[in-house]
Amino acid sequence: MSRLAIHATVYRAALRFFGNWYASVRAQTDQDFDVWISLDDVTEREVFAVIGEPAHVTWRMAPPNATPSAVRQDALAAMVDAYDGIVAADIDDVMLPSRVAASRASLDDADITACALDVIDESGSDLGVVFVPPADLRLDTMLPRWNVFGFSNVVWRTDMLRRCLPIPASCRLFDWLLTTRAWSLGARLAFDRTPRMRYRQYGANTAAVLPPFSIEQVRDATSRVLAHYNCVLDSSWKLAEPYRSQVAAARDRCGVFAEAIASPERLASYVRALNNLPPRYIWWWSVANPELEDLWIS
Repeated sequence: MSRLAIHATVYRAALRFFGNWYASVRAQTDQDFDVWISLDDVTEREVFAVIGEPAHVTWRMAPPNATPSAVRQDALAAMVDAYDGIVAADIDDVMLPSRVAASRASLDDADITACALDVIDESGSDLGVVFVPPADLRLDTMLPRWNVFGFSNVVWRTDMLRRCLPIPASCRLFDWLLTTRAWSLGARLAFDRTPRMRYRQYGANTAAVLPPFSIEQVRDATSRVLAHYNCVLDSSWKLAEPYRSQVAAARDRCGVFAEAIASPERLASYVRALNNLPPRYIWWWSVANPELEDLWIS
């Protein structure tokens, strides 16, 4: 695996973290990579004010009013024919020094590899929590319901990523969408249980992973998960069987949950019980939790 690139997107809400992120890129033990950075409603001048004017960075300026998915699609479509692997990393997180080296090594045996993340708070303090799926949870059976392959902790072989594009502009959870498509194509999925990233949990996160969850967080997460299923199933990129049926069943199940928590009393009861469970630090664990089905399946 010789040609590797890191991709990230700079957006205004996370610009304050960009300096730390870029310093972590420069601190990688493996420096044989290119850096591609998409600018989403941020100018090069604003970025240079944070990190200076770096050499050897390819900048992609997002079109006006482009959605986050469209910004990624623009960059990934330009990158997949130029590299063998793409390391994705969010700029509000921090790369640990072994991230690129481990990503490069992983692509010998897998098409997509995600790594564990040390969870930090907004100020960067370690919270003593590691984002990692339970050891007994199979990645392939987990994927219709939960996700651990985010655009902060994943590396893709581009020969697989190319087959999974394009990303619909309206799709919010594009990382889950792409991995689901790859899964349906028989991709080799892997998870590196050694933390290679520091994952910032704060108000701007798309998905909360730390309890206690609020009523609003569970309600919003449910809407996003349902939208994800619709994006996967209603796109012109058709999911093959039996994968399509598995995702459709997950959507139906989530729909039952959404109807149940439309009742404020039922939602409050569910959230109380959820916050009393031993937590699992994976994305969307808070939605339609199977351990609490007696509370939301009539």
